Amino acid sequence: MGIIITSLCGHYYSKASYKLQAKKLESYGFEVLRSKEGEDKKIWEMWYLPGPWSAKGDLKKAVEEDPVWKEEKKIDKAIGFLCRHVEFGSLEVSTQRAAMPAPGAED
Repeated sequence: MGIIITSLCGHYYSKASYKLQAKKLESYGFEVLRSKEGEDKKIWEMWYLPGPWSAKGDLKKAVEEDPVWKEEKKIDKAIGFLCRHVEFGSLEVSTQRAAMPAPGAED
């Protein structure tokens, strides 16, 4: 269950706030994906964490605070932590992916 955050800082954007929020997300294990700069000099970005298992720092501590084996419980803990500690416009959890089967795999 991956987590995607967009619109870092939400409606309260400033360069200082953006730097602070970006530093937090990086310390939690998130990677940023950015578009190319448009003619208007604007970019689009998203912050991605593949799943609670890849969390780092304070987010990892929060997710592992109580030993819970179910991934759904870990994702709930991660979401709660991020909602309390990061300013963002939206947070999305991807719960289903389809991928190409390995060569030779049966249907």
